[in-house]
Amino acid sequence: MDTAKRLEGTRQIFDRAVFVVLFGRFEMAVTETFEQARNARSANPDWRSRRGWDVPAYRVRRIPFETKLALVMDRQTEAHGRIMRAYALRNHCAHGGSTKALIPIEEFVADLYAWRALLRR
Repeated sequence: MDTAKRLEGTRQIFDRAVFVVLFGRFEMAVTETFEQARNARSANPDWRSRRGWDVPAYRVRRIPFETKLALVMDRQTEAHGRIMRAYALRNHCAHGGSTKALIPIEEFVADLYAWRALLRR
């Protein structure tokens, strides 16, 4: 294998690793926003604000990402759909997949900042 092909393969592996790490940071932001919302809403004395947030299922450690995201972002937005597609790509890459094309990293970073601003407690 020539050097150019080897370097290209290494760059693709690196890009996929960076993509997974960056999405992981976004997942942490979603989890943090979800936990803040859950804690604030479940402690609210007004049942209309507390409704649905004080269930034991939201106190466990392994709440699916999709559930947390749906509770802190409007599912009917274009951003939600893009996040879920990026999440599928993240899973593909994190489990050794290399057949799906990546979003350019610079574009993905801009998306992450925009998506983070849409999260609501």
